[in-house]
Amino acid sequence: MNNLPNLSFIDLETTGLNRQKHEILELAIIRVRQPMLKIIDEWEAKIQPQKINTADPQALKINNYNEKDWEKALSPKLVFEKFSQKARDTMLVAHNINFDVAFLEDNFRNWKVPISWDHHTLDTVSLAYFKLGPNTKLKLSELALKLNIKQEKAHSALSDARTCFEVFKRLINSDW
Repeated sequence: MNNLPNLSFIDLETTGLNRQKHEILELAIIRVRQPMLKIIDEWEAKIQPQKINTADPQALKINNYNEKDWEKALSPKLVFEKFSQKARDTMLVAHNINFDVAFLEDNFRNWKVPISWDHHTLDTVSLAYFKLGPNTKLKLSELALKLNIKQEKAHSALSDARTCFEVFKRLINSDW
């Protein structure tokens, strides 16, 4: 019997790097069953910005934010409730997981949504550092290039979650 928790590869795009000032614009999750690493669900959502006036213009440019693409964006509370359902009892995996989890935890607290995921996390930055060495460029795009992984659309939550998943698989299944 498999007692391993499912993994949730996640990514989020924000209006900047400051959790007190900026907000999440886009959120994605790819749930994966262990030990075979089979994708069982993918989901992404654009989030209605509540304070776009505090956004870092450079972050908006990097994330390709424009009002038209966010016209049908969902309310933050609805997105975080849905994410909570999808992440329930899974272990989160991300590229620079501390950044993502800190933003998520702040938002879940602010929107009064219970945290449902396992408190353990995995970070592909750390994994790459130990597998590939300290001189390796650790940006997701650099790792994808080094590991011969096609990155569809950088700084798009679902695309980056997919890239993170592929980087993870390549790192744990290689003899680098």
